[in-house]
Amino acid sequence: MADSRRHGVSADGALRGAGAEDAGHDGGANPAVDGAVSHVIAVGRRVVRRLRSVGLEPVAQLAAPSSLSTVDASVAELLDLIEEFRRHNQDDRVRLVYARPVGATRFEPRTVQVLPIDQVWMRGLRDRPWETNKRPMELSDPVKLLRGLIRHRMALAFVKAYGSSLAAENAARLMAMEAASRTIEERLERLRAEHHAARQAAVTAELLDIQSAADALA
Repeated sequence: MADSRRHGVSADGALRGAGAEDAGHDGGANPAVDGAVSHVIAVGRRVVRRLRSVGLEPVAQLAAPSSLSTVDASVAELLDLIEEFRRHNQDDRVRLVYARPVGATRFEPRTVQVLPIDQVWMRGLRDRPWETNKRPMELSDPVKLLRGLIRHRMALAFVKAYGSSLAAENAARLMAMEAASRTIEERLERLRAEHHAARQAAVTAELLDIQSAADALA
């Protein structure tokens, strides 16, 4: 549709240091992309500064989960906020931008389309053979059931994003700690060398003073 709206979610974590530009360009969070109106929800305080530095003003800001134990509450809050925006703004696309770890100490931005549901994935479910002779039963309204399944899939995507962002943040911290450790070791080596040189100079001066005194007495 020409007047379709897009919804972007930028997760914090390693995006605090890098990747916010991708939230604006690759993540569907530009103020206007192909004539579409876009909204950005920022998760975490630091990513807001990164978004504003590339000309993006978030319409909402949520606190990033501090640990895995708080991810469920953060996901529920984000889901409710997105549903509220979709009811009032008729958003039909939701894209998620977050950082994922690459190796032990590196990370990179990743973009995931949350809505609409990937048609390839839907066809894969349709074509998958049923593994039992028992047919599934619909215990509720099919529309409500479908909405619940979509909400559950969205929640799963957000849980993965939060977990990856936390892992990427820890990787960034580990990388910073390792860099600080290397700097400290290099500084200690220089101080040891300077101390050794100063000690050698002091010993040499003392020996010269002794030699001069001995020559004077002779």
